[in-house]
Formats: sequence, structure tokens, C-alpha cells
Amino acid sequence: MPQVYIYSPDQVLRRGLSMAASAEWKSARLWKQKHSVLVADFKAVYGAHPIVLSAIWLRLQTTEIAAARIDTSKKRSIHLKNFLRSMHFLKRYPTETIRKYQSGNTRKTVQKWCWYFVEHIAALRDEKIVWPGDNEWTTIFIISVDGVQCRFHEVKHAVLSKDPAYFAHKFNGPGLGYELALHLFEPRLVWLRKNEKTKDSDLKAYRQQLKKFIPPGKLVVADGGYRDKQDPQMASPNAYDTPELKTFKARARMRQEHFHSRIKAFNCLTGQFASSEMRHADCFEAICVVLCFEMELISPLFDV
Repeated sequence: MPQVYIYSPDQVLRRGLSMAASAEWKSARLWKQKHSVLVADFKAVYGAHPIVLSAIWLRLQTTEIAAARIDTSKKRSIHLKNFLRSMHFLKRYPTETIRKYQSGNTRKTVQKWCWYFVEHIAALRDEKIVWPGDNEWTTIFIISVDGVQCRFHEVKHAVLSKDPAYFAHKFNGPGLGYELALHLFEPRLVWLRKNEKTKDSDLKAYRQQLKKFIPPGKLVVADGGYRDKQDPQMASPNAYDTPELKTFKARARMRQEHFHSRIKAFNCLTGQFASSEMRHADCFEAICVVLCFEMELISPLFDV
């Protein structure tokens, strides 16, 4: 059995901040700060709590998903610093030049190991983002759903100056869209899909696949963009709802938006993305996997 390299949350915290601190920060001065300050600084640099990244690091070595399991026989793949630099890339989205001089490596090396870990973290989606079986739903209301749009660079078109399929109405420009569904009564992301066309409305994207997975008699909470008089399973805002039901739906939608705000705390998804569409999907999925660990381990979403 391959050797497993374990780092405690405290070791991850110390390694991460030691990498981030400049020479002006003497060791005694750095570690003299309160632990809460150190954790907040770590999250600002790497996007997640040390407890979360410690768990992900371990899972990358022990998962049964081949595409997610790192090869511990390769020297660089067991370097915690390469894993942390990939997280720094997702959180802060520095340019290749900055990453090159921060790491002391060539651009080619920086690119290789950054994407190596981003791709492996993203592959954990098959383990962390799982649609429950029909017999697992025990309530009438089961999920909330909403779309997320991210900025993207202009995509070339064979005839037109701009490809209309990539139009994101939220930015009035190019973007990529994703569909997310959260379990209403557990801190779980149960659905993640990249939209076929960014210009598709949330309702159209929902009808393409997710709608087919909703068991008969179950209801989905969504905002007004999903309103469909022909779909009795779509529970969008309704003026005839009781006060209690209005509050429930509003909290479910707010809970979904809160999860989206966690996604948007990662800079690689808020600015214009410079790499390919496939790379963007890898980054988006990797971030969602990180947030799934976060919800499980330290920061679940509020109850509806």
C-alpha cells in the first residue's frame, strides 16, 4: 500500500503562513499573533480553514476515485507547498509571473503543479457532490436550485464578432454559467452542472437535465426566474403562500445565495478568467469540493 503523508491542521497552518510571510516577518513575531488572527490570515491567502485543507490533503491520498488520488511515488506530488500554491491560485488568482517569482520555479513548473492539484481536487466531485437516491428523500421540499454566472474572456466566433452562446446577462458580456442545487435539510451540495450555453435562462438549464431527476410529488425551491405554471414541482415565490411558507421559501433562497457568496470569495471566479473553458470548469468544481468539506467539517449552512 502506498505511503500516506499526513499533516495536521496546525502543520498546514504553519507551513502556509511561513510560505506567505515575507522576510520582514521574523518567526517570533509571526507566531506571536493570536491563533484566530493566524487562521483568518490563512483563509485570506488560501481560501479555506487549515482543518479543511488538512482533510482534503489526506483524502487526495486515500480516495478510491482514481482521477482524484495523487501519485505519492512522485516527489513533487507529495509536497504540501504545491498543494497550498494551488489553493492560493484559486483564492487570489495571481498572474503566472507573480506565481513564478513567489515559488522560485519556472512558469512551466508552476503551471504543471497548479493544474495537477486543481484537477485532482475537482475529481473529488464524484465523491462529495452526489445526487441522493429517490428513497433517501424524506420530505416534500427537497432542494433549492439556482444558477451562477462567472466572467470569461471573449470567445471567437466563425462569423460573428462575439459568440452569443457565451453572453452572461449579469455582466452584459462573456461568461460561463453553472447550475447548483443544495439539499434543503442537510449541508450538502447535491448537484453541479456546467450550462450548455451561458445565455440559456436558469429555467431552460433546469429543464435540460435536473428536472428529470426530481422524484414525483417532491418540490424544488427557486427564485422567480424559475417560475413555471406548467410545472407543479417548482416552488417559486407565490403571492398566495401562507406567511410560514413564504418565510421558508425565502430562507431557502437566502441559504442558496449564501453558498454562492462563498464561491465568489475565490478570485479566480470573480475576475475575467484567462485560461480555457475546461480549466474554468476544473476551478469551479474544485472550489465547490472545498466548500463541501467546509460545510461538513467547520461551517455548515444555516437551517431553513
